[in-house]
Amino acid sequence: MIIQPWPRKSMILTAPFMYAAIPLGGYLLWGKSLIAFIVYVAIWAGVLTIGRYVVCRPCAHYGKDCPTGFGHLVRHMFPKDEARHFSGRACMVDILCIEAAFMIPPAVWMLSFLDVIGNFSTNGHVLMAL
Repeated sequence: MIIQPWPRKSMILTAPFMYAAIPLGGYLLWGKSLIAFIVYVAIWAGVLTIGRYVVCRPCAHYGKDCPTGFGHLVRHMFPKDEARHFSGRACMVDILCIEAAFMIPPAVWMLSFLDVIGNFSTNGHVLMAL
């Protein structure tokens, strides 16, 4: 089966928004909830390491353009895995983790207005602990 190359224009249109949203979500969570911030960072650490190791190494787009741009990133992190085949199930778990991470900042932001999550400054809590 021949895999068609992913259009670079598509990657250029989508990847910058995704990459900008990651630190923006972290910034919002840092100001609202330290626990949510830690969960957010842990999910992204897993996605960028374990997810790339399992999903991207055996992918046909390894080292090439792909929808997220991870194809170029993973080539600098891990060698290509020729022995294993691409796992659609692992890819779906990876996508669910990415979507969950993207849903945390707006959920915390909305819950803070309902006083479910207290409106406080993480900086104040960290400085008070010191």
